[in-house]
Amino acid sequence: MRTLRYKLLIAILIIAVNAGANAQNISPYMTNKNFKEQQKFKFEISNLVNSTFSFSKQSKDYEMAIMPDNFSKNYINNNINLNVDNQIFAKGALKLKNNNFIGATAKFELNYNTTNKKQNPNLDQFFLYHENDFGKFEFGNYQAVNQKMKFGPTRFARGAGGINGKYLEYVNLPTLSNSNLICSENILKSDCQNIQYPRFIMLAQSPIGHGGYAKGFYPRDVDNNYLKNNLSDFNKYNFRTLKDDSFEGLEDALKLSYYSPKINDIQVGFSYTPRSSNQGFTSKTTPDSRDLKLRDLWSFGINYSHDFDNLNLSLSSTAETAKPIKNSEINRNDLISFDVGGSLSYFGFTIGGSYGSWGKSLSAKNQIYQNNIKSFYYTSGIAYQIGPIKSSITSLNSNFQNNKYRALSFGIDYKLKKNLITYIELTRFEFEVKQIKYFDLSSQIKVANSLNNLQNNSGNVFLTGIYYIF
Repeated sequence: MRTLRYKLLIAILIIAVNAGANAQNISPYMTNKNFKEQQKFKFEISNLVNSTFSFSKQSKDYEMAIMPDNFSKNYINNNINLNVDNQIFAKGALKLKNNNFIGATAKFELNYNTTNKKQNPNLDQFFLYHENDFGKFEFGNYQAVNQKMKFGPTRFARGAGGINGKYLEYVNLPTLSNSNLICSENILKSDCQNIQYPRFIMLAQSPIGHGGYAKGFYPRDVDNNYLKNNLSDFNKYNFRTLKDDSFEGLEDALKLSYYSPKINDIQVGFSYTPRSSNQGFTSKTTPDSRDLKLRDLWSFGINYSHDFDNLNLSLSSTAETAKPIKNSEINRNDLISFDVGGSLSYFGFTIGGSYGSWGKSLSAKNQIYQNNIKSFYYTSGIAYQIGPIKSSITSLNSNFQNNKYRALSFGIDYKLKKNLITYIELTRFEFEVKQIKYFDLSSQIKVANSLNNLQNNSGNVFLTGIYYIF
């Protein structure tokens, strides 16, 4: 059966070399370019197919059949994998007077790979938009303005997206070590309760764009479902499409967004989301966010981009706020985060960087995840383009409650012809976990007197693939 799956994916790779249309990212909007003269209504379907071959090397303990904790099955222990992510856009728009538009867009996803991740076809985004002289209005399940208005290395990363994280499909997050003195058989043992397991910021994103919170191998609300599938929610549900710069979960909640017209190359915008749990028509594909619900989510953005002959300067500042909906167990801090970034381009070269702060956003005020350590990330990068060849080096460093994550990615993509782009990418990743923390003092003393309760992971992921649009 596995041989058949590999043959199927190889066939798709071969088809992609000989098919396609303009191989660029698909815009979810209709513009004048989509309409013929005197045409008032237009409907079209576009399909982006990305086929990826991966080769990965992780720390030795993370390439075994069983994870270092001695009870979790390892579903990412194959060094070689094939993946196909398929994005289908159905777009319709009505052209009004003075080149104003009103339209609707639906985005469907179908992802498949040779690991044990499963995802049924799903409706990922659906929204309405209206563009006129006063700006652009959006309503539906779509990204907030702070995610779309940012500048920095995540915007010019090449290959499969660099630090945007396509490579993360092939990375195991740290677990308990095989020499730990606790949880030796399963995570539901009594001595495994009330432990603060490590979590990480793995994308240059605000909490909402990061799926609501930092990511970890063990679910936040550990239950019997974990032992039934022996696969972390992160590895099971977080599929990565080409150049995807966020984690699903909360970002597609029903919202209203506004983008102003550009005035002197400056644009502002805001989004309002009443409830993070309101997914509208779209599918909820990430149950690792089921214990985190927010209300009154506000997102803000302002950016500036100007061309000075052959020099381009782009700057941005974004922020988001929200109130957690209290439950009977955990009392969380309010969400307050921000990101600043920019890039400078000159004769094919681009350099840039960004800094984002989560502060103490959504960290628990009580129980085992109580923590006063502020969390943050920063990125840097450089890119170069000459003709059809584009390359970049991008890096990400983050700190979430003293759990550190680093990634350095080199990528190249090459436009073989108008309808086809191929790419290669090599990413180095490294986790650095702190000592686990117990909720009660006596157990914490027990842990402090032992060594290696958590197992770090590091390694390299090589990706090569092709993508096209038809």
